[in-house]
Amino acid sequence: MAKRFHRNLANLHDEIENLKRAFSAEGLQADGIGDPLHGKIEEVEEAFYLAIGPIGDRILDSAPASNAGPDMTVCPGSFVRLNGSGSIRSHLTDEPLSYQWSYVGATTEPPTTEEDPASRFSDSELKCANTAFPYFDAPELGGCNSIRLKFQLVVTDGQATDSSTVTVKVISG
Repeated sequence: MAKRFHRNLANLHDEIENLKRAFSAEGLQADGIGDPLHGKIEEVEEAFYLAIGPIGDRILDSAPASNAGPDMTVCPGSFVRLNGSGSIRSHLTDEPLSYQWSYVGATTEPPTTEEDPASRFSDSELKCANTAFPYFDAPELGGCNSIRLKFQLVVTDGQATDSSTVTVKVISG
């Protein structure tokens, strides 16, 4: 169903562009502001962009759109599942999305000169990193108040890629 929706949006967008080109080719653009046909084209185009919202530009684009999900706050030792299911593929391909998550790095609050507990976290602790829903256990805090772990999601649809990030803040409850 999502595939059909994306294609229908792309087709509607193409029809609007065709109408605008045809209207312009007839020489009606120069003085067309008061023309009922010109007004109808603008009305349909405005309704189209209002209907598809901010994600619409990405649907009409030729690249997939990566969505690593919202930032989250968790307790040390808790099970954490990241969520890339909001990512979408380009309307130009029928290939499914492939997912690749990676650990980017971490910061502690306050910064510590002791062995940084965040430095012990690595990509190897991120399980199922090639799925939409990888998971890991949040690290212990050690001598700091909180750790911010940053992860990157790269999605590929067989033709193009896109990336996004998410931050997981680990803080004692």
